[in-house]
Amino acid sequence: MPDILRHLTIESYLDSLASREPTPGGGAVVALMGAQAAALLSMSMRVTAKTDTAEQLSSTLDARRRQLLELAEADAAAFASVMSAYKLPAGDDDEAKLRRVQAIQDAFKAATQVPLQVMTEITALYDDGDAVAKVVKSTVASDVGVAAQLIHAAIKSCRYNLWINLNYIQDKQFKLEVQQQAKRLLATSKDRRDQIHRQIKALLKK
Repeated sequence: MPDILRHLTIESYLDSLASREPTPGGGAVVALMGAQAAALLSMSMRVTAKTDTAEQLSSTLDARRRQLLELAEADAAAFASVMSAYKLPAGDDDEAKLRRVQAIQDAFKAATQVPLQVMTEITALYDDGDAVAKVVKSTVASDVGVAAQLIHAAIKSCRYNLWINLNYIQDKQFKLEVQQQAKRLLATSKDRRDQIHRQIKALLKK
């Protein structure tokens, strides 16, 4: 990336996304979807109430937003590590070749951890979304609905970033464990999204 992601303007970020450079890419987009969902929920809570409890929830959401922004940048760093591993000299002896292969495998394994962390952080937003949806003012209820849709879409989208990295990993047990973790995180997402959707729909269509 030409600059740290958080320092880019929206226009510069989109220009970078549209460029020939591989980063930022889908992994950063997914993390930022989650960050935007957290920001919408935080704003909705602050507009709804000015109590200590409301501010505590908003602060928790702010922390999640910052974490997801860091993960957007971590995605680019993970990709860079994979590329660096590929650039290692293969050498003429078997030991050098083995070191290069192992470095590539280690880099891909590390790269799978970022989308898993993103899925975990974004899934945690459902608890906060439920809390906001129960009390939100109708004037900002639509923002909570948008956040819920972003959360579900982001969780589903993380699978693509996992699949592409898992394709290059030879460790079958590692691949199975990552796939199982992702399935667990995805399993209840649609139902949780729909629950918030029903609450918001009822509030907006009185």
